[in-house]
Amino acid sequence: MRNGFVGVFLLACLVLAQPALAQRCEHSRDIDLATDATGVNLAVITAGAGELTIEGGLTDQVVIEGRACASDAGRLEEMSVEIDPRGDRLEIETQIPDGWSWTGGRYAYIDLHIRVPSGMAVRVVDGSGNLAIRDVASVQLEDGSGNVELSGIRGDVSVDDGSGNLDLAAVGGEIWVHDGSGNIDIRDAGSVVIDSDGSGSIEVDGVHDSVIVHSDGSGAIWVASVGGDFTVHRDGSGGIRHSDVAGTVKIPKQR
Repeated sequence: MRNGFVGVFLLACLVLAQPALAQRCEHSRDIDLATDATGVNLAVITAGAGELTIEGGLTDQVVIEGRACASDAGRLEEMSVEIDPRGDRLEIETQIPDGWSWTGGRYAYIDLHIRVPSGMAVRVVDGSGNLAIRDVASVQLEDGSGNVELSGIRGDVSVDDGSGNLDLAAVGGEIWVHDGSGNIDIRDAGSVVIDSDGSGSIEVDGVHDSVIVHSDGSGAIWVASVGGDFTVHRDGSGGIRHSDVAGTVKIPKQR
C-alpha cells in the first residue's frame, strides 16, 4: 500500500511540474521564417512540446513565427524549425532535444504561430501543449496532450486526441473524433462521428446532418439542434440528453 501511495504522489508531482516548467524560459531565441506557398495545397506540421497556433488568411506564403525556450544554452543550440518543400506539399518540423525533467529542471519547447493560405489543408502531429487551428480548408490532427481549439474549417476535420479538452466550431464538413480524456464541445458542423471517447462530457449543438457516437466511456452526452439522426451505439456512464433532433433518435436504454 505504501509503494502505491508513493507512486501516486510521484505521478502528481510530474503532472504539477510540467505546466510550471512550460512557463520558464531562461534561454530563448526568436523564430522568423517564411516560404513561398505557390502550388502548395497541404501543410504537414510535426511539433513537439510547446504552444501551436495555425491560421489561414489571404496570403501566398507560409509564415512561421515563434520562440524557442530551453533550460540551458546547449539545448537551445540544438533546437530548430525545419521546412521541406515537396511539390504540392510543405513539411514543417520542430527539432527539440529531450523535453524536460522535473528532478533536474531541464526543459525545451518551441511556441509557434504559423500563417498559411486559407485554401490550404493541414495535417498536424502535435506532442504536448495547447493547439489552435483556424480558417483553413481541412484538418487531420494527431494530438498527444493539451487543449485543442479548431474553428472556421471549410471541409472535414479528423482528430485523434490523447488528453485535453476539444473545442470545435464552425466546421463545414464532417467531424470525426477519437478521444482519450477531456471534454468535447462541438458547435455548428456538417456532421459528427465520435468514434470513441474515454472520459469527459460530450456537448454537440447545431449539426446540419447526423450525430453518431460509437463508443462513450464516462461522462454526460448532450445533443441539440440536429438536422439528421442522433445515434449512440454504446454508452458507459453518464446521462444522455437530446433536443430538437429532426431525424431518428437511437440511444441505449438508460439504466
